Amino acid sequence: MTTAPPPDSPPKPPRKRGFAALDAHARSLISAAGGRAAHAQGVAHRFDSAEGRLAADTRYRKLKSSADKKADTHPETEGDVKADADGKADRTESNAPTGKDGDSSDRR
Repeated sequence: MTTAPPPDSPPKPPRKRGFAALDAHARSLISAAGGRAAHAQGVAHRFDSAEGRLAADTRYRKLKSSADKKADTHPETEGDVKADADGKADRTESNAPTGKDGDSSDRR
């Protein structure tokens, strides 16, 4: 029968298992052996500089497209909005919304 730890003791961190439990040198040796085996079988892949550039460009386009989609779904407010030290938004007079007649006197 096992005894439960006292309720006020901190929980034990989970133990590392498998590859994560090995020290850095052992992981390096196993990884190197796996890389050599993959190259020997002809299934390993090496990027050349052109392929690396293409992959980077593709990633950049995807990130930019994702940012553009977010901007489209969350449009910014009209004019420049500045946040003060308290984090409250503060509109400057130059970008204040205008009323029906074009004056800024009937701001809400």
